[in-house]
Amino acid sequence: MSHTLALAPGERLAVLSDAGGCEVETLSAPLQPIPGCVVTVVSVTAGRGELRQAVESVCRQNFTHGIRLLIIGDNCPKLPIDFPAPAHVKLIVCNLKSASGHRERNIYYRVTHLRNVATRLVTTRYFCFLDDDNIWEANHLSTLIHLIEQTALLAVHSWRRLVNQDNNPVVPSRYPWLPPGPQADSLFSIYCQHGVMDPQSAVIRDSSSLRVGDREYGMVDMGEWLFDHALFSVVQFDEEEPGDKHQIHSGEDDKLLRDMRKLAIPIACTEQPTLRYRLGGISNDFMT
Repeated sequence: MSHTLALAPGERLAVLSDAGGCEVETLSAPLQPIPGCVVTVVSVTAGRGELRQAVESVCRQNFTHGIRLLIIGDNCPKLPIDFPAPAHVKLIVCNLKSASGHRERNIYYRVTHLRNVATRLVTTRYFCFLDDDNIWEANHLSTLIHLIEQTALLAVHSWRRLVNQDNNPVVPSRYPWLPPGPQADSLFSIYCQHGVMDPQSAVIRDSSSLRVGDREYGMVDMGEWLFDHALFSVVQFDEEEPGDKHQIHSGEDDKLLRDMRKLAIPIACTEQPTLRYRLGGISNDFMT
């Protein structure tokens, strides 16, 4: 793996020292290791207000070994760094700034690009992503780390529970990541038949592989994964933009899973819904 960040021309990654955005360092290489830190949690953000709830859920984890919490903003005019964190959570806030001063191309490219930047910053063996509008249950990290250490795999994941903007469970009546219509209804039927979705439950029992006929329907959300950093010596996030933002399984998490399947990388699941996935975000902005 390269030891540089492979930033785009005109980009720089600045570490912020306070909420006013004072730059103390511009990074071009991995972060300095912190003794005792076992896992890095990365939250890529455009500065949405829900970020605080995401960070608080990291701080409430019952995994009490060292956690590095890395927040990476995308041209954010201001990022809060005053989160009250327990002693074992080491917070670092960065802001990726481009010469133009705004988010270039579309948000799908930017998020994927920032994920690739994050993989080159991480120094811990294990790392994962938590989107700024989602929340983890208190046992999310502990169950994933137990599984990855038990299996010695490069990637493991959990399940998720759908919630609304107020964090109340949402029971789906169609596939939530497509606009209402025949395709959303058909996919919902397929996922219900195979136990991934349930018309009476808010839990999505994601699977890395679900072969139905000649099509692959496996899906795992980015917030469910825990990776061994060694995985990213052979894969990276595909920054190619989807032609249609509502195209099925076209996100960076879907493409990463596709590449892992091509490489026949074994994957395990905790079978616990420890991610609270908030509907109404980027991938389902048609939801009400």
